[in-house]
Amino acid sequence: MAQRQRRTKLKDRRGRNRRNEFYSAERLLTLLLGVMLLLVMGVYVRFFTDLLSQPKSSVIADSSKSSLKMLSLRTGLQKTKISPPHLFPEFPVLPPFTPVENSEHLVKETLDGKPTVAGIMAILQNFLADLHHTNYWVAEGNGPTSIRGVIRTYFDLAERHIGPLERFYSGRSIFPIRDDDSIFMSFAAYREYLLAETLFEAFGNAANPEKLFIGAVIQQCFGKVDADGNIDKSGKPCMTGVEVVGKNAQGRDMTRVSNKLPDNDEMEEFCSHPNFGKYCKTGQIRVLYVHETESLGPAVARYHASRLWGGETYFIQTDSHLKFAKSWDIKYIAELRAAQNYPKAVLSSYPPGFNPANHAAVKETRGARLCSCAFSNSEIEKDILRINVSGSYRGNETEPRQIPFIAAGFFFARAEFLVDVPFDPYMPWCFMGEEIVSGACLLQVFFT
Repeated sequence: MAQRQRRTKLKDRRGRNRRNEFYSAERLLTLLLGVMLLLVMGVYVRFFTDLLSQPKSSVIADSSKSSLKMLSLRTGLQKTKISPPHLFPEFPVLPPFTPVENSEHLVKETLDGKPTVAGIMAILQNFLADLHHTNYWVAEGNGPTSIRGVIRTYFDLAERHIGPLERFYSGRSIFPIRDDDSIFMSFAAYREYLLAETLFEAFGNAANPEKLFIGAVIQQCFGKVDADGNIDKSGKPCMTGVEVVGKNAQGRDMTRVSNKLPDNDEMEEFCSHPNFGKYCKTGQIRVLYVHETESLGPAVARYHASRLWGGETYFIQTDSHLKFAKSWDIKYIAELRAAQNYPKAVLSSYPPGFNPANHAAVKETRGARLCSCAFSNSEIEKDILRINVSGSYRGNETEPRQIPFIAAGFFFARAEFLVDVPFDPYMPWCFMGEEIVSGACLLQVFFT
């Protein structure tokens, strides 16, 4: 009897052990499945949530929080990049004046807090189209004839099209600023015959050309344009600037203005180049076209170019006729970071001149400092303050030195600049003075 009880107890113990082993394996399997589920959900949240939703607010984000994280997905031997949603839909670089598709919807979404670069481009195109029609209306004697009246008409147009955009995003970044060392380069090109060459230089000498993005406002003569915007390129529909054609008996310059062919299509030259055309197909080139007769001056053109920014880390504004040193991009980033007041720092100077016929590599110099200003001696400009270069770096500095002014022809900063010192769309036909305004605003927000 006792022996039978011992066998029964032994059998029960073995059964319990088997059940415990089964339950342990079941718990272990459940735990493993739970961990795998958490990992999958984590990957989904980390990489895809931001891509599937439009940004509800504009913030400055680092790489761990930014919805601008670029993903690389491999399918076979092909590598595909998933770009931030606000860079879609893309719009064509060529031909000039191609309207953004579905523009009404994109404008509405942009002004409702779901901005896209295409939506902003559509706003600017609408403004320029309205400006074109208004210019014809005024030219036919239907509008104001006084200077004050013409400026008031411009202000009304800007307020109608651009005012809502500026008010909605005032004091904040339209797009999250990504932390990937990408660079947005702003050009305001007026009848520029060296723009393509400048782009060749910028991309060809960049250490990371895939991180370079262009925002260009191209103002040139495309041909004779009618009230509806149709362009006739036949004959010589354009005019030259003032040309010096000789000397008179007193030894003074003789000048004239002549008819000429349409200006060279610099973007066509760049985009058709076998080595550089690829950048026109990757969303790295954003262009707003303007008829040269409707140019509003460099201040407004720079505003328009700045609004083509798409969240890149750094912002550089340069003349559209420039040469670049090798690895200029990483050199400027390193120099900016070396400034004592980084990230609120701006590198700026007047670039040295060059001979366009000389295709030699750039010879780097120590750089000049913008440390003086004076009123012009010219009778036309005698009441205008001009910034001047005075002195240069010695070459043994370990960090950038402070200067009191900024040059519109070249400066380099983090993109927070566009939030703290936004460009002013209400400065039409202003050439001299834009640098003074920018410098004063910079000092006000503690940039140096």
